[in-house]
Amino acid sequence: PVNIPVENKVVYQVSADSEYDDIIMTPSKGEETDNITETPTTDNHLKEKVFDTAASAMGKNTLAVADILAVVWVCGALLILSVRAGGYIIAKHTLNESLIPFDIDISDSKRKLGLEDEIPVYYSDMVSTPVLSGVIKPIVIVPDNAADDMQLQVAIYHELVHYKRYDVFFKFMLFAVTSIYWFNPVIWLMNTIALEDIELSCDESIFKKMNSEGKNLYGKSILHFAANKRCS
Repeated sequence: PVNIPVENKVVYQVSADSEYDDIIMTPSKGEETDNITETPTTDNHLKEKVFDTAASAMGKNTLAVADILAVVWVCGALLILSVRAGGYIIAKHTLNESLIPFDIDISDSKRKLGLEDEIPVYYSDMVSTPVLSGVIKPIVIVPDNAADDMQLQVAIYHELVHYKRYDVFFKFMLFAVTSIYWFNPVIWLMNTIALEDIELSCDESIFKKMNSEGKNLYGKSILHFAANKRCS
């Protein structure tokens, strides 16, 4: 709240039918008459005078603190959105130029997940671990120094699970929320934890459906690509 100094204004209403008009409006000897203002007897005119006085007082008020904070918040959100969106567009364009079609059969993984959408696989020297890229037309990108075929199939299966669970949309929502509430450090902490939870939840859903041999292979695949990520 901001205190607004307002000058005191005295408004006198004169009733045309009052028998005491002469007594009210006639000042006594020696009495100052500067603050006495005659106004028309209509109520509408009196209300207009009062509103005009209030409006003139409000016009002297400076910009409120809440307005300043709102402007800073909007400018910060637009700046962060522009920088992050621009960086994503540039990175996406650069990555697309490095893509090379990868001839690998993932129909078995798609069948297990009940997926019928066409999801092409590419490899690139710009990624160190398999990633799922794109929202409308998703693709799977694997590193050019990928592991053996079985470990690679497991890693691609992991990305297909992300696609089936709509994790790309959840990440987009996190992107939007952190851009809007950029001033709140708790939101950024939430974003970090949420991204980790998305990966852990995906791994857990896969582990539940695997036998011991499959879990062993999946673990080796995770370790292989994690080591590549640290080295890159």
